[in-house]
Amino acid sequence: MEGDKKMYQPATNVVTVQPGPVSYQPPHKDYLIWSIINLVCCCLPIGLAAIIFSIKTRDATHQNDTFTAAKHSRTAYALNVAATVIGVILSILFLVLYFVVIFHAQKTPH
Repeated sequence: MEGDKKMYQPATNVVTVQPGPVSYQPPHKDYLIWSIINLVCCCLPIGLAAIIFSIKTRDATHQNDTFTAAKHSRTAYALNVAATVIGVILSILFLVLYFVVIFHAQKTPH
């Protein structure tokens, strides 16, 4: 009689899942080096704002938040362009004024 009893065997289900395609998105540029250069050389307030958005871009990239990273990256880029243009214009203006003052001082009799 013991040979006729069937023991309960739990069913084992095996599910095989094929991985889907993984889309790789390269991290967004944070422009941190350009922001630091702008802070030191070109325009302090705009360079500081560019550094802040560069760091925000880096943080969003590490958190895999591509939308926020892209938004902050565009802002950092725009601020860096503005700081560079203002820095170049101010440098040219100061050079012109410097040479005008020197030229004027040489023409003025002492």
